[in-house]
Amino acid sequence: MKVTKKINLAQLDQEINGEGLNAILGTNGEIVEVTLAENNSATEADLKNAIEAHKATNPNAVKEAAQAKLAALGLTIEEIQAIGF
Repeated sequence: MKVTKKINLAQLDQEINGEGLNAILGTNGEIVEVTLAENNSATEADLKNAIEAHKATNPNAVKEAAQAKLAALGLTIEEIQAIGF
């Protein structure tokens, strides 16, 4: 299925059923088409509905937000990890 919006493939896969998806990348590296993996039990209708509802998140967003909050406190992730968190 061709797509025109930003897709986070791992996130979309979990939103459907976690059984695997395939993607075709365009010349700019963005996903331009998503298909069901060979043994995925979802239907094309399931895929279409999931894509329509999908709002891609940045997989690094949580880490980046945590780093920003720590930086505001004058800390780094490495410093937090060093004390056992």
